Parts: sequence; structure tokens; C-alpha cells
Amino acid sequence: MRAHVELKMPDWVISLVGMSETWKNNIRDFQKAGAAKMLQGNTLLAYVVGAGKTLTAITGIMEARRLGTWRK
Repeated sequence: MRAHVELKMPDWVISLVGMSETWKNNIRDFQKAGAAKMLQGNTLLAYVVGAGKTLTAITGIMEARRLGTWRK
């Protein structure tokens, strides 16, 4: 049984509108995929310490607010 499934998302799923250029240039592909996964429903960000869970969560929240799916 395989416990890890690689998430493949196209680049256009996350637009990063409103994020500063510094963070846009530093966000990694797995963080974009995690943010895109947040838009699909409940998500557990279980990365190792220092992998950037906070940036992933902020990116996902910004996208959800931009799309209008989350209002608070």
C-alpha cells in the first residue's frame, strides 16, 4: 500500500495575485501544490519542520479569498 500520493497541479491553479515579488520568487512547487490542495477541501499540511507550512497556508488562504470561496 502506498501512503504518499504525489499531487500534480498545473501552474495556472495558483495565481499569487497580491503577493509580494519576494515571496512569489521564493515559493516552491510543493508549496503551490499544497495551497491548491487547500482549495479542494480539508487539508493537512504535514511537512517537516522548516519546509514552509506557514507560507503554504497563507498562499492557500489568499487564493481562497481571491476566488471568493472563503469570506472570513
